[in-house]
Amino acid sequence: MCGRFVQTNAVESIFKRYRFIDNHVSTKGPRFNIAPRQPVEVIVREDLETRHESMRWGFVPHWASTDQSGKLLINARGETVAEKPSFKTPFLRHRCLVPASGFYEWKRSGAQKTPYYIGRADEGAVCFAGLWDRWDMQNGSMLHSFSIITTEANALVKPIHDRMPVILHESDEAIWLDTEEHNPEHLQDLLKPYEADLMHAYPVSPLVNSVKHDSADCLAPGQEQGDLF
Repeated sequence: MCGRFVQTNAVESIFKRYRFIDNHVSTKGPRFNIAPRQPVEVIVREDLETRHESMRWGFVPHWASTDQSGKLLINARGETVAEKPSFKTPFLRHRCLVPASGFYEWKRSGAQKTPYYIGRADEGAVCFAGLWDRWDMQNGSMLHSFSIITTEANALVKPIHDRMPVILHESDEAIWLDTEEHNPEHLQDLLKPYEADLMHAYPVSPLVNSVKHDSADCLAPGQEQGDLF
C-alpha cells in the first residue's frame, strides 16, 4: 500500500513541465509527511484542459451515501481497479497524476516496524497513477478526492513491503491523463512496478510515524529496529 508520501521542491519540475505558473509547492512549501485526509495537489485533464487541483486523499465515489471518512479508500489495487464498483468508472474517465518526491513504507520485524523512505535514485520527482471523483456534500459544496493505485512491489521494495504505488514513466503520463483513452487493457498495461535499479531506499527517523511531524527531519537517515538488538 501507500499510506504516506513526500512532495519536496523537486516536484516543481512536474508542475513546470505542465506549464503551471502558480504551482502549489512554491506557495505552500515542501511537505515531508503527507497523510490520508489531507489536501494534495494533483494533475487532471478534463474538457480538453490539463490543470492542477487540490483534492482530499481518500477517495469517495460520486454515488456514495456518505463521505466514507471512517473507511478511506486511499489506495486502489491495480490488478482489480477495472472491476471494483468504486473505481471502475473513474478508471476509464477520471484518472490523475499525483506528483511526489518519494513515499514511505514500514518494514516489520517481529513486533517492530521501521519506516523507510523510497524514491528515485537520482532524487528526481515522479508521478503516481491516481483516480479521482466528485461527491456532492450535504452543505451543497463538492468534495474532490483521489486514490493512489498500487501494484506488486519490485525487487527493491519487496523486502520492506509487498505493495508499492504505481510510478508512471514520463512517456506514459499523457496516456494516463487522456480522457479519450477508455481501453482497460491499454491502461492496465501501465500499472506495473517501477524499475528497481532506478530507485533507492533507506530507513528514516521514527518522527514520520506521527502526522504531527512534517519537516525535513522525517527524511533523516535512521536505523532498522532489528539492528538495535
